[in-house]
Amino acid sequence: MKLYIPREHGAWSMWISPFFIAAFLSPWTSLKVLAFIGVLSLYCSSASLLALFRTAKPKESPYPSLLLFFLTGAAFLSVPIWMYPETLLYGLVVIPFFLLNIYFAKKKSERLFLNDVMAIAALSSISMFVVHLGFGHFDWIGVKIWGICIAYFTGTVFYVKSLIRERGNTRFRRASYLYHLSLVLIPFLLGYWWVSLIFLPFLLKVIGTPAHIKPRAMTIGIAEIFFSILFVVLTTLLL
Repeated sequence: MKLYIPREHGAWSMWISPFFIAAFLSPWTSLKVLAFIGVLSLYCSSASLLALFRTAKPKESPYPSLLLFFLTGAAFLSVPIWMYPETLLYGLVVIPFFLLNIYFAKKKSERLFLNDVMAIAALSSISMFVVHLGFGHFDWIGVKIWGICIAYFTGTVFYVKSLIRERGNTRFRRASYLYHLSLVLIPFLLGYWWVSLIFLPFLLKVIGTPAHIKPRAMTIGIAEIFFSILFVVLTTLLL
């Protein structure tokens, strides 16, 4: 049996980062451990599901892998959901975004910027679920984490694409500059200076990356792991 595992390194961070931020900013409960294993398993099952739409006849059937990861995820999430059945409503947030991801996979258009943003919105929404488990009820901090994570990871899409697929596209690079600059200026002008501090290092990263260099994909990936950790630390301390 082939195990279909998501290979997009950035996508892993798109749910792990908001998960840990939400876990740190809400009261501790062992339910978060079950939730992490459950969400990890469901995330792995998404690779099997998308494989069904990418090609009509995969070399190896994704169904065994899909069944294994989905049932594992459902088993671990059953306890948190049994204790807080209202958390199922957070799943309604994910569904429309994930359906769009399936659509783009079927159309073989997964590299579109819009598809990336839809995946970010879906994966980062885990923050609301984790915060709910911590407090035992809905809390707006989960929504704030969700919004900040969407803003950050959209910036990473701008940055990485400007180094690889859109390298040499000056308009796209300028858009990346303006986007990161807005993440710093707009919160500052609105009085949320601590949000500006969260995004300041990433604006400096974009500005400090020479336009003429062509770093290897592995180098970019390692750097983004470091910056994701920095983002988690800064958001946890400043939010």
